[in-house]
Amino acid sequence: TLLNLNTGEEQNLKVNPEYVLNYDSVDTDGYLFIEFRKAGTYTNVNEEKDCIRCIRVYQKDNKTIGVESPIDDKIDNITVWEQSGKMLYNKFQINHTVHNISVSPHQACVVRVATESSTYVVKLLMK
Repeated sequence: TLLNLNTGEEQNLKVNPEYVLNYDSVDTDGYLFIEFRKAGTYTNVNEEKDCIRCIRVYQKDNKTIGVESPIDDKIDNITVWEQSGKMLYNKFQINHTVHNISVSPHQACVVRVATESSTYVVKLLMK
């Protein structure tokens, strides 16, 4: 799913794999979010921060990725890769619902979060 964080518009990339964004008319910082998920598993990332059933992966600042899971579903492990496939971060047995990861700014990262009950993978564009 591609999520336009400015408009809230969601697009299923399996059904419609093309998306056009006019750079000149918008502030593109943190504008688009690509989410890989099983249908119906999680709520949208633009809903309330304290949603009941969601895993949030987001850019806290230009060097930090924030990860949050539901209170009853602690994070087991997190892996982060840069777009080329090089592993940047890999941590197991986190056992918390909030975790921060330091990364270099201005890169695309793939983040995999495994909790006690599910796995969530998302591509995050660090600005």
